[in-house]
Amino acid sequence: LYDVSQGITLNHSALLEKPDNSPKPFTRAPFIGTFKMKKFDCIVVSVHMKATGLANEDLNRLQEEIDQVPQLIKAIEQQYPGEEDIIMLGDFNLDPQKEDFDVMRKKGFENCVPVGEYTNISNNNLKGSQTYDHIWITSSTKKTFSGYSGVVREGLTSPLIPKGWGWGGVVSDHCPVWTELYTGKDFDTADLTITPDAIKFTLDG
Repeated sequence: LYDVSQGITLNHSALLEKPDNSPKPFTRAPFIGTFKMKKFDCIVVSVHMKATGLANEDLNRLQEEIDQVPQLIKAIEQQYPGEEDIIMLGDFNLDPQKEDFDVMRKKGFENCVPVGEYTNISNNNLKGSQTYDHIWITSSTKKTFSGYSGVVREGLTSPLIPKGWGWGGVVSDHCPVWTELYTGKDFDTADLTITPDAIKFTLDG
């Protein structure tokens, strides 16, 4: 969802496609959208990484998906040369401080959700216990970052959602996360309103 009354325009969107004759790089395909926000434009990538499982039986698969992130960034850069504002967000199913995400830090990305802010929620633990939802921004995008970001924890229950045998359950086990960016200037030269004739986001097979 995005608010057009705030001057936000979606220029183009696509799902990451599976490479020919190769296994799926992600269990759930990342969704890629290019946005214009007043004078600022950027690429937003929504991801949902593989959960580790109750006994961490899928931890290796999660690591494989995290290791694919540089290739995902490369695919985006090939489609939009010169665009330096990439925002990667969603459910990463692992704490952002883990060394597993060094592959993103080496690419110049920084998670702007405050350290120590939990992003999960349940009726049994409204304060949360894990930070699985991240917002990673590039060094270029950091120039527009106001320094404010956070986690929404209020108003996430509804009397229409079951809670055991009663009502008042949580809308989701994930809280919304947010960040604030200045939109009065764009620091790169790419123009995301110019859409390539044929866009096909795929990783090198």
